[in-house]
Amino acid sequence: MRSRRITSALAALTMLAAQASLLPVLPASAADTLTESEPNDTAAFASPMLTNGITTGNMSSAGDVDYYTFTLAEDEKFDLALHIAPEDVKSSDSYGWNVTLLSGDTTIYAVNAPATLATTTFETVGLKAGTYTVKIVTLNNNPIDCEYQLMASAAADPTWEAELNDTTATATPVTDLSATMSGVLFSTAHGGASAEQDYYKVVLDNEAGHTYDVTMTAGTKAGYYSLASIEYAFLDAMGNEITLSETEPAELDPGTYYVRITRGRNYDVGYTFHVEAKEVTENRERENNGTRATANPLEAGGTARGRLSSSTDEDFYTFTLAEDSLVTVGLTPDVNTDWNYKHWHYAITDESGTVYNEAEVSNQNAAVTRKAGLRAGTYYVRVYQGSLGVPFFESIIEVIHSTGTA
Repeated sequence: MRSRRITSALAALTMLAAQASLLPVLPASAADTLTESEPNDTAAFASPMLTNGITTGNMSSAGDVDYYTFTLAEDEKFDLALHIAPEDVKSSDSYGWNVTLLSGDTTIYAVNAPATLATTTFETVGLKAGTYTVKIVTLNNNPIDCEYQLMASAAADPTWEAELNDTTATATPVTDLSATMSGVLFSTAHGGASAEQDYYKVVLDNEAGHTYDVTMTAGTKAGYYSLASIEYAFLDAMGNEITLSETEPAELDPGTYYVRITRGRNYDVGYTFHVEAKEVTENRERENNGTRATANPLEAGGTARGRLSSSTDEDFYTFTLAEDSLVTVGLTPDVNTDWNYKHWHYAITDESGTVYNEAEVSNQNAAVTRKAGLRAGTYYVRVYQGSLGVPFFESIIEVIHSTGTA
């Protein structure tokens, strides 16, 4: 009898994998099998369970409880299904089992497996390296006397979350910023708390210390309740939220950041997200640079790209001459023919504010340059609104600094 039921489970496992792509295809002749070791009605006496194969157990009476344990040597994506033979399928939903996956005393998920189905497949979940427990109890204390098979599959997948990851200290590392990450918020996790959340750790680092343009795309996996109200947040190391979008990048310094994903309503919901970070190699304005004391450096022969974000915004750049030089400074506007009155003003000054040359630039112009013969010393380029004002939106400018013999 047991041989026929195991063969039925092997066939179900192979068919399930081929149709749903949830478990890898295991040929019936190659799949590993294991039988529970009684007594296993407490976590302390949990029976070993295969993580890639079939473990057979038996429910013999009302209130029967079976515990199983397995260990993962590394972070892995874990799939689990419960199968019974077709002749043991019941006609009433009141028969069946509750299957709970635990890490220590913490519930990762708890799902009912009705005996009206021959096979119940549970949600894919990513797990950290460690030891876990599967607990099986009969539903509604109903007597069930039949064998069942736990069909499991585990495989390394760095694009999946690794539970438990509900704090920054336990955050799942995003090791490949070109990959889309996946995870599930379980309604039954941690006692069914609607505020169940997942954290991911993103490290931005480069040898040159350049900043990054960072965007994030996110969505709900197909097949889940659309009103689950997932919320995505991008946080700095102190927990402060940073606004990210799919189209407008935020410029961020190298460092450690976190993605926090929460659910507003108590439903299981799968999600995906992708953080894209592009290293910034151009010289960009770094706010706040509204005074000479906070001026951004401007290298000879180089450029700096900045923005005037309002009619009162001012930006300062600074450069130092080791010898008397003929200096050329230019400003390239954000050319926009829809705005005829978008003007900037820039001036070359010394530390006292003395102006050596200046120009006003319209968005109808290409680059406008000015020259000044200057003695060795420190100087500034001040950029501010022109006489006709700057419209109420950000205006991109580019300041050019080159030197020659005076």
